[in-house]
Amino acid sequence: MTGLQPLLEPKSVAIIGASERENSLGRTLVANMVGAKFHGKIYPINPKSPTILGLPAYSSVLDIPGDVDLAVIATPAATVPAIIRECARKKIPCTIVISSGFKEVGEEGEKLEAEVLSIAKESGMRILGPNCLGCMNPHIGLNATFAAGCGLKGNIAFISQSGALCTAVLDWSFERELGFSAFVSLGSMSDIEWGDLIEYLGNDPKTDAVIMYMETIGNAETFLKAVAKVAMRKPLCVIKAGRTQAAAKAAASHTGSLAGSDDVFSAAMRQTGVLRVATIDELSEVALWLSKQPIPKGSHLTIVTNAGGPGVLATDAAALAGAELTELSKDAIASLSKVLPAAWSHGNPIDVLGDADAKRYVEAIAKALEEPSTDGLLVILTPQDMTDSTGTARALVERVKQCKKPLLASWMGGATVAEGKEILKKAGIPLFDYPDNAAHAFAMLSDHHKHLQVLAKSEQEHHSLPESVKIELEKQIRVASQSGAKILSESTSKEILHSAGIPVVRNLLATSAKEAAAVAQNIGYPVVLKLHSSTVTHKTDVGGVKLHLKDEAAVLKAYQEIEESVTKMVGKSAFEGVAVQQMVSMKGVEVILGSSVDPQWGPVILFGAGGELVEVYKDRSLGLPPLNRVVARQMIEDTKIVQVLKGARGRKPVSIDALVDLLVKFSLFIDALPMIAECDINPLLVSSEGFIALDARIVLKDTPRI
Repeated sequence: MTGLQPLLEPKSVAIIGASERENSLGRTLVANMVGAKFHGKIYPINPKSPTILGLPAYSSVLDIPGDVDLAVIATPAATVPAIIRECARKKIPCTIVISSGFKEVGEEGEKLEAEVLSIAKESGMRILGPNCLGCMNPHIGLNATFAAGCGLKGNIAFISQSGALCTAVLDWSFERELGFSAFVSLGSMSDIEWGDLIEYLGNDPKTDAVIMYMETIGNAETFLKAVAKVAMRKPLCVIKAGRTQAAAKAAASHTGSLAGSDDVFSAAMRQTGVLRVATIDELSEVALWLSKQPIPKGSHLTIVTNAGGPGVLATDAAALAGAELTELSKDAIASLSKVLPAAWSHGNPIDVLGDADAKRYVEAIAKALEEPSTDGLLVILTPQDMTDSTGTARALVERVKQCKKPLLASWMGGATVAEGKEILKKAGIPLFDYPDNAAHAFAMLSDHHKHLQVLAKSEQEHHSLPESVKIELEKQIRVASQSGAKILSESTSKEILHSAGIPVVRNLLATSAKEAAAVAQNIGYPVVLKLHSSTVTHKTDVGGVKLHLKDEAAVLKAYQEIEESVTKMVGKSAFEGVAVQQMVSMKGVEVILGSSVDPQWGPVILFGAGGELVEVYKDRSLGLPPLNRVVARQMIEDTKIVQVLKGARGRKPVSIDALVDLLVKFSLFIDALPMIAECDINPLLVSSEGFIALDARIVLKDTPRI
């Protein structure tokens, strides 16, 4: 056995802390393993009892004859280091630490956890937890948890940082006939993390999709590497808690880990092909769908219903989530008219009317599926006086055997439709209580499929900064940092960007009004004067920018006004002169292109609407470098300003292809230079004539990022 196989496919399990005491954790763990009919050997560990629930018990794992693949530890936190040492001596490859009382409780717990990890790493042991529910593999009867029962066998892997959510999802899964290939509670993720499990499940033949509840990302690099290997082959879906500041704080206190930026997380998921959902409802919709049906290959949904209202609700839900109703051809309408009453809707949704029996439903479904542009079919039934919900369900089950496209159902109501619902669930048809939920699930998954197709086109793209350019840039940054300044001047920042191939307006420095006038005369009017300062970053906030200066008198006056304003607002030492640059005559749109370093994800690229009100509009998108052309284009398309760039209201359109190239080039620059903490080009003026950076700022790290 290698990697995580002993955790999820063990042949022998030791339960440390096993007990016969009623309502104890140790008893529940043993009872769950026995109740699930584990395919391997179970070894209860309790030095005070010869047997536990009829199984021979052992004083220590060292007393067990033969090998042990997995140890489950449910003893007080203070005892865990010594137990891990014994497991290491026994050469047990994987352990689950159910116990709490580690880093989530503070400094003492953190020390305990560090000790446990140190022992495990020396022996090569992998640890799930601590502070977790455990894990299940229903296919082999493994229920190494204290949950109420073992999950059904199935094709969905569920991973969660919340043990309580695990138990709720498990209970819901029984009602929905949803089965699992693996069911894992990560807990505090001291060792085994998201990336480890995703990579393992990506190679697991019993797993068709991975559903995740996440509070913290842990090691972002291993996560991204694992996702890159799996996302294009198997659907990955995540709900991430901690979207608000208050929730992020709660998540951090829950797991003892940094929650990270939610916007960056969303960008990373989209860029790597992971479907992010916003609610538990959406997570359950996706899980239910993927457990029963393939992902729709297109966005055209056909609805068959016996009531107008529910069909309209489903139509709204589909449209709002980005899908659209199939436009029925004349041939399809004619074909449907042969089997439906004259009063049918003659369009999509296909309203088969309230008196529809099973035969009419099935005939309508058969005709609807003949429409080649249909990518999925939603069948809605409401319990009207003449409705045979059970017979219609049986007929639908027979029909679905011949259906090659996704088919889902919404049997609305309670007791009247209960028998029909059970028939549909057992047949593997995704069943939704409400049709709008079903349509929403279709839209989410069809959009995800479309996005994956776009990402697939970029898999062969490989870009990097030329080595000669990288060497020159590193040299410039070394020279610029010799003074000890971390915030580089606008002039220095622009020189570096120019060397990276980013078009800039060049600056000339002046430390007196007379010198500024001479420089302006040399450049040619009109000119711009900007504050030159190693401490002030937002020049306009301190009156540090003067535009449209047309002659010497204007320059002399502007220099004096900038000096006086800066001195008054932030002190004389902040004024180090001015940068003089030509006033750009090109008309265009101001955007921002920048980067910063996220504590978990590393460097992040930002693009959006720029200028003075950039923080007010907050119209921007994010991406992780190095960008390829597909991701760069998606970043541009995800902003509102893109409509202006494309020529809204009679403007001359910007070359989006050229702007894509610029984003890629900038991302390579950032990716190649780990000493850069921040870089802002704001504004970057873009027009049909080209692009030019009017202002720029580079901030260096105290130490290069790794």
